[in-house]
This record gives sequence, structure tokens and C-alpha cells, in this order.
Amino acid sequence: MISPPPLRGGCSIQLCLPLVHATSGKGSQETTKVDRHIDSHDDNRKNDDQGRRVLFVDDHEVIRQGIISMLDGQPGLVVVGEATIGQQALDLTREVRPDVIVMDISMPVMDGIEATRRIKKEFPDIRVVGLSMQEDEQVIDKMYKVGADFFINKTASPGELLKAIYQDD
Repeated sequence: MISPPPLRGGCSIQLCLPLVHATSGKGSQETTKVDRHIDSHDDNRKNDDQGRRVLFVDDHEVIRQGIISMLDGQPGLVVVGEATIGQQALDLTREVRPDVIVMDISMPVMDGIEATRRIKKEFPDIRVVGLSMQEDEQVIDKMYKVGADFFINKTASPGELLKAIYQDD
């Protein structure tokens, strides 16, 4: 374990809690929808007044919440939802029509590769950013073959993730 550097001049703590929390009722899998939900009837709203609409999919809550907290307040980004498994990502995509999906590759039930394949088949204009700790070239290639637009390793800088989210087609 690496010890953090000593504090100088005090410290600050940030606590991030889900705004609305709904359990799907199937085991311990759950979906969290943030209340920054925008009406999904307006398709193709890439850079409207609300900003680029982003859906986050990762089965680890600390990762999802950490990324969302990191991106909170970034100009032109609106978090429209979160999902813990691929099927929930597909369902939320149909409901909220994000511009960008940040998709974990390794998840139970339906992994990010299969979820991306299904989402891109139904919504080819939605950008998918694959996100994983894996550096296996075969897994990354599979993600690109099913339609992912980018792949970002979870060890990458926040700037790299932002670049992929903001990237125009």
C-alpha cells in the first residue's frame, strides 16, 4: 500500500451521493439515474444548449461515481444516466438517447462488447468509448470491431477521457 503524502495546511473532502436511486429487482444489480435527466424525445442533440449527453456504464459504483465526479462541472457535458450491466445500458440508451456512452468492457451478465454491438446496431450515431483495465489487444480489437469509437484504459488521464467524449465525428 502506498501512503499518501503528508497533508499541509489542512484537507478537503468531497462526498458524492446518487441523487435518485432505483433498484432493478434482479439480484444486486442496480441502475442509478441522475436527476439531470433530459427529455429523450429530441434525437440528434449533440451540442445543444444542455451539452453533450453522456451515459456511464460500469459495474463498479466507485469507478462510475469517480468518473462522474471528475467530469462534473465540465462545460458542455450533461450526465443523463448510469448503468451497471450491458442490458441496462441498452435500455437506458433507448430511454435517454445519449450522445456518448462510456462503456466498461468487463461486466457480468452482458459485457461491454456485446452491449456495444447491440447499441451500435440500433443507434450507429451514438459514440461509444470503451473503458477497461485490460490491455489485451484481442479484447480491445473486439471492442473496435463491434463499433466502439475509442478505447481508453482506466489508468489514462482524465484529459484523455475528456478528449474522447468531446471528440466530434
